[in-house]
Amino acid sequence: CFEFNNGYIIVSINSMTVYESSLSGASPYSNIGINTPVYYNGAIEYYIKSNNTYLHTLSKNISTNEYEYSISENDIISTMTDDAVITNEQKISKIQSINQTNRTNATTIIGERQLNGSLTTAWVNGYCGPTAAHCMLRYRGYTDRNIPTYDMIMAIYEYVKDGRGGVDLNSLRNGMNNYLIDNGYSARVSSCNYDISRVVTEIDSNQPLTISRPGHVMTAHGYRIVRNENTGHYVYTIYVNESYGVNGVQLWYDNYNTPHNFIDHVYYN
Repeated sequence: CFEFNNGYIIVSINSMTVYESSLSGASPYSNIGINTPVYYNGAIEYYIKSNNTYLHTLSKNISTNEYEYSISENDIISTMTDDAVITNEQKISKIQSINQTNRTNATTIIGERQLNGSLTTAWVNGYCGPTAAHCMLRYRGYTDRNIPTYDMIMAIYEYVKDGRGGVDLNSLRNGMNNYLIDNGYSARVSSCNYDISRVVTEIDSNQPLTISRPGHVMTAHGYRIVRNENTGHYVYTIYVNESYGVNGVQLWYDNYNTPHNFIDHVYYN
C-alpha cells in the first residue's frame, strides 16, 4: 500500500496490478505500526493479524478500542505483507515502472460516468448495511434531513435487519421496500448478483446501488471502463462510498480477474 497526501493506492508489487485507490481518503493502514504485517483480502478488506484472527483495520471502536469485525485464517485469500516491508527505494522503482507501463500502453476509454450529485458520507461503525441503505435513500430525497444522521441510519437499521440482528441481501432489499412503503414513496428496489453491466446501467441512469462482499455493504457512485489496445483486455474501475465515511474509493479489476468477493447488488427499479 503506497500512501501520499490525502490518498493511497494498493498495488501488487510483483504483477504491478492496481487493486484499489483513493484520492480523498487516508490509507486503511495509516495507523498501523510500520513493522506490523498487514493483509489485503480484496475490496475494502484490510487486516492485521492478532494470534489466529485477522482484525479489520477500519472496524476499531474508538470508545472501546476494540475491533468489531474479524475473520479467521481460513478466510484470508492474499497477503500484502511482502509489499508492506519493501524499502522506499523499491517503492519508487515500482511506481516508475508502473508509470512507464501506463505511458507505453495505448488505452481507449469505453465508458465513464459518475452520479450527478454526491453521496452522503454519514456512517455508523458496525452498521454498513443501513449506512449503504441510507446513502441510497438520501440520494433520492427519501430521508428526513431534520433527523440527525445517526438516528436516521439506526431507524433504517430497524427496517433492514434480519432475524439475527444482522443484514443480508433479502433483509436489505425487503427492508428498504418496507421503509419506502411506510413513508409513502412509490419507488422500489430489487436485487441481483454482482454484474458490471448492472453498475453501468444504474450509474448511467443517475442511480446509486449497493455492492456487497462477505460481511460488508458499500454504495457505488461511478465507474470507468478502459480497453488496453495492445492486449485487448479491459480494466474496470468502480467508485464507491465504502461505508466508512469516504466517497471516491476506486476498486480496480480486469476481465481476467473479477473480484472474488463481489457478491450482489440492491438497486432501484
